[in-house]
Amino acid sequence: MGGWVYRKIALLVMVVLIATLALVLPASAQSGCELAHECGEQYLYALPPGYDISTSNSVYAYNPFTSSWGYSDAMWMHQFCYQYGGYYYWADDGSVYWNAC
Repeated sequence: MGGWVYRKIALLVMVVLIATLALVLPASAQSGCELAHECGEQYLYALPPGYDISTSNSVYAYNPFTSSWGYSDAMWMHQFCYQYGGYYYWADDGSVYWNAC
């Protein structure tokens, strides 16, 4: 009969532990810009004039990390600004400009 009581106590402890974790874990989870880079507004400064977050993937820029030209998103342009103080991009008028961040 003693083993049965210990099983009940162990089951009760597990239920309390699971209920506690179910309440605590969602409250400690990060969200939004903290967890993922879903909030593109923080990268607006890195975009060339005339571009916004919705058009940021259409910026044809020079990537100094790969020494090549290509389409870059806002996070890459943020890195170019952080590492090099700016980047070259190809504008719609066919000219190459330096975007000093």
